[in-house]
Amino acid sequence: MWVALAVGLVLGAPRPFQLAAVGIMVRHGYSLPVQLLPIVVFSLVTYLVAEVPIVSYAIWPEATAGKVARFSEWLDAHKIQAAAIVAAIVGVVLIVKGITAL
Repeated sequence: MWVALAVGLVLGAPRPFQLAAVGIMVRHGYSLPVQLLPIVVFSLVTYLVAEVPIVSYAIWPEATAGKVARFSEWLDAHKIQAAAIVAAIVGVVLIVKGITAL
């Protein structure tokens, strides 16, 4: 549980790209609600990565431990496929960014 909490705090810290995005929104004169919406949504998604397991362990400790163990076993057995999927997703995102930048 402490590891998940620490990871959540690290993930929640603003990164340079987040700060740059806020700077761009301010420079282009977006209204405050338009600025707050993506910041709040991104922060919620970031914190959910850590908080969902914490809440799950607090409410259903045995079931959560079993699901985490099964996922860990699956990931151990399919690590190459999982890495390929992540690489493919990153590749598609970069291709789309490159095409839209033209």
